[in-house]
Amino acid sequence: MQSDIDNIKKTMNEIDLSSIRKATELLINGNQIYVIGLRSSAFLAGYLCFYLNFLFSNVKLISAGPNDVFEQLVKAEKGDVVIGLTFPRYSKKTIEALDYARRRRCSIISITDSLLSPAASLSDVNLVARSDMISFIDSLVAPMSLINAFIIALSNEKKKDITTYFEELENIWKTYNIYDGNNNIES
Repeated sequence: MQSDIDNIKKTMNEIDLSSIRKATELLINGNQIYVIGLRSSAFLAGYLCFYLNFLFSNVKLISAGPNDVFEQLVKAEKGDVVIGLTFPRYSKKTIEALDYARRRRCSIISITDSLLSPAASLSDVNLVARSDMISFIDSLVAPMSLINAFIIALSNEKKKDITTYFEELENIWKTYNIYDGNNNIES
């Protein structure tokens, strides 16, 4: 846990706020948004995509499955944004997908651990979060924290657009009992 705290602190100290702003602008002005993260980064990509879908109606998660990542990106074009998440041992398929998106003239945002990452050289914007390995697993706590900050930056920019949307969601959740209304935890 201390290592995770250290990774978050290093990420906070090294964060490039202009990159967060540029990434935010790209998404707000983009046409289609594609999110790709494979292997251990798949969980981060799913989380990011889940929240982006609250903010945008044009988000697609690119995942490993019956359709190859290239088949899922075949309609990507100039004006679209691809967000690639990859951390050591960098997924070769993610890097190849970012290269493909680059050739399709998409804007690319990478969320990775270093400007020396293979994804960084393919990207228009790099959001860097530490993910030093602990034992045989990558620590993805700092990347998750960076993703949270990015989502909050986006929601602040789209605040006027999403207020009505979230009011409607709250009504749906209440009407259809999506969540447990009993928030009291008894001992």
